[in-house]
Amino acid sequence: MKTKNLTTKILLTFSFFLLSIVSFAQWQPQISATILDLQSVFFADNDNGWAVGTEGIILHSDNGGDTWNEQVSGTDFDLESVSFINPDNGWIAGGKEGYPQTGIILRTVNGGGTWEEMYFDSSFYLNDVYFPDNLNGWAVGDAHVYMGIWGTLLHSIDGGETWVKQDSIPPYSWPFSLPLRGVHFIDPDNGWVVGGSMAPSSGYIYSLIMNTNDAGITWEEQINYSSYHNYWLNSVYFADTLNGWAAGAGPWGQNAIILKTIDGGNNWDTSYLNNSPALHSIYFAGSIKGWAVGSSGTIMHTSNGGDTWEAQPSGTTEGLNSVCFIDPENGWIAGDTGTILHTDNGGIVQIPNYQKPNSKIHLQNYPNPFSTSTTIEYELSEPGTAEIKIYNQIGQVIKEFVHQESRVGINKLIWQTEDMPSGIYFIRLQICKGIITKKIIKH
Repeated sequence: MKTKNLTTKILLTFSFFLLSIVSFAQWQPQISATILDLQSVFFADNDNGWAVGTEGIILHSDNGGDTWNEQVSGTDFDLESVSFINPDNGWIAGGKEGYPQTGIILRTVNGGGTWEEMYFDSSFYLNDVYFPDNLNGWAVGDAHVYMGIWGTLLHSIDGGETWVKQDSIPPYSWPFSLPLRGVHFIDPDNGWVVGGSMAPSSGYIYSLIMNTNDAGITWEEQINYSSYHNYWLNSVYFADTLNGWAAGAGPWGQNAIILKTIDGGNNWDTSYLNNSPALHSIYFAGSIKGWAVGSSGTIMHTSNGGDTWEAQPSGTTEGLNSVCFIDPENGWIAGDTGTILHTDNGGIVQIPNYQKPNSKIHLQNYPNPFSTSTTIEYELSEPGTAEIKIYNQIGQVIKEFVHQESRVGINKLIWQTEDMPSGIYFIRLQICKGIITKKIIKH
């Protein structure tokens, strides 16, 4: 499961090598400077973005993610979701597991210079928060209760100053109820929430999608426990009042599913279903191009509104928890152990059309696995500058070599690793014709 995307990447690279074509992997790691799991990422514009995660961590970038700096959250609760309406005004939802569960909502009005706790719930853990404008916002969550799990939905009409619970959960018979995991509104009136749970009596997993068109005064079930068995939904996104998508998974994190509607949710169809890792987050830039991310480094992409989906190479096997785009080209993904990925071309793997048919680059190292040193060998079909970077598992550059005048044929260099910890690393070779990344292992 965890090697699926890496294996796909290796096979693609090998195939392109046989065809003497070099491909460019377009999701690149950014240095987050943390090993904590990041649960959510949100960019308010091209420059200003935030990533939040476990133990109260908040990271901020003001340069498109080139650098990330920690902001003081004032809590050690796990932070699950972040939403900004502009570079100044933002909200974060999260909580602490246990009995009872607790939830919090934080707010900033100065870009995260300071964060203030605006809501505390002694019963419900909060999974998602979203504001379509600077006044109206919603947060969803769940709580473990005797023989079941209940959901909650909160609404604010004053920018998060106060929160009121809405009657979001239909009156299911005890002991069954459904928690809520995702929320999205396209304006203050029209929104959707998704969730799912396991029925203790039967062990079945059930889905839930609900919609409001009057700011939450009333909610209507669009999908309930009788519609989709054995799938829960983690994330929902709508491009407009008609076109929307929801992503999730089945038991034990398998059987990933994406649902699609073109009529505002009156009818939902299966857009993607596969025995692949769970999907945690879905996001669309318009109604045509979309991305869904999940466990084991999974990135799925559609360029036709969800009619078909294809995997994009992520370069990692870490769990990916959140995806955000500000336009069809520029997007970010946040995940476990501090993973942050960025693309500036929609994550598409490009094949340069200007290469000579017989041009090639080749990268290997030996021994692999290694202990104290390894020889890096690369082969060029024409002279030029070769840049070699070595990354650790969280995307940090730990060593860099630049050969200004690499010659045609085989070039070699030795990486001394006595002071490096054991683990998985990645070698990335970049020349004018392309990029190749190779996984290596130090004992």
